[in-house]
Amino acid sequence: LLFLAAIVSATLALIAWQRRSTPGALAACLFSLAMCWWSATYALHWSGVPRPSPYFWLDLTYVGVVTVPAFFWVFVLRYTDRGHWLNRTVIACLFIEPILTLALFYTDSYHGLFFAGKRASASNSIYNGGPWFWTNAIYQYGLNIASVALLFRACRRAPNKMYLRQAGVVLTGALIPWALNIICFAGLNPLPGLDLTPIAFTLTGYLISVSLFRYHLLDLKPVARDTLIEHMSDGVIVLDPLNRILDINPAGQRLLGRDARALIGRAIESLQEQWPISPLRAVGDEELQTEAQSVSDASRYLDVRFVRMPLSRGERQGQIVILRDISRRKRLEGEREHLIETLQDALSQVKTLSGLLPICANCKKIRDDSGYWQQLEVYLSEHTEAGFTHGICPDCMKKLYPEFVDQEEASRSL
Repeated sequence: LLFLAAIVSATLALIAWQRRSTPGALAACLFSLAMCWWSATYALHWSGVPRPSPYFWLDLTYVGVVTVPAFFWVFVLRYTDRGHWLNRTVIACLFIEPILTLALFYTDSYHGLFFAGKRASASNSIYNGGPWFWTNAIYQYGLNIASVALLFRACRRAPNKMYLRQAGVVLTGALIPWALNIICFAGLNPLPGLDLTPIAFTLTGYLISVSLFRYHLLDLKPVARDTLIEHMSDGVIVLDPLNRILDINPAGQRLLGRDARALIGRAIESLQEQWPISPLRAVGDEELQTEAQSVSDASRYLDVRFVRMPLSRGERQGQIVILRDISRRKRLEGEREHLIETLQDALSQVKTLSGLLPICANCKKIRDDSGYWQQLEVYLSEHTEAGFTHGICPDCMKKLYPEFVDQEEASRSL
């Protein structure tokens, strides 16, 4: 059983390594390798393989014992999209306790902090010890409880059945070690003297592999809605039933030009000085979309959408306000309308003629489409919107009224 568990764990580690570019895959690989080490060394302990000391292989199992919960916790954080909790400092602190435990474990003969003389000579498992034994137990069980809690929360908030099944299988795998531990402590172990924990964690690994192949565990990973909202380009404001601001994402703070600390707890009506935003009023209104223009900067516009949040019993929990900057769109619309007005004004004043116009070479009359000859000014008046005023050019003035021209020239010479 233990050698089979080691093979299953090694196979899972290989599969996870092939997907190592996916968030959580590397942690799953290390978790599986730790389980493989635990199961393999424990199998060698039971197999009677020659050893330097009676507890040699059993002691080596503790390398896997103290690291499996830590690696599983890292995997759960990555899977539930809480990888931002992890940095080099946090990871270093996470493994300080396992490293210190191994140091005290292998040097127990000098201080007795781990076993405290409670290790039985023929024991094949370690269920009791000194103060550091219980410190380590509390630490490891604490990580397991936290992992189960996050997986349970992921199940509750799964956006669809695929992710629900994916998280549900991993959660079931995380609960198996607890169930087998309870069986062992209750004295119901079907294999007396054998620690079933490595087998339990291998079943966990097997279920993770089922989730890998059937539900695409490391290929499809749900994005936490909190993270999605935090990285949206649209502003999101959450209002309580009294229209007080409960939460606002970074985009909303940027659009409103206000910090979250200055907004949370205040009524949305307090924004009227800068933005004329009014929430839903009518009971029957489930959604309202409007536009708001900045009071201080007339070139800035927001598209504002209010959506009510219904509860299961028909009560109202408040509203969600979605903000989008439409300043550029409004500016382009204004430019387009101005251009249209300018073109309409030009078209209302201009009527063009095109093609060849038959014109008399002598009297300059123009022949229309019906074959009639018309004066030039009559034709243009009928076919364009141009108007005419009458005057006499200098050449015609000399021809028609020479005396007036001579008189004008004489007066100028004086």
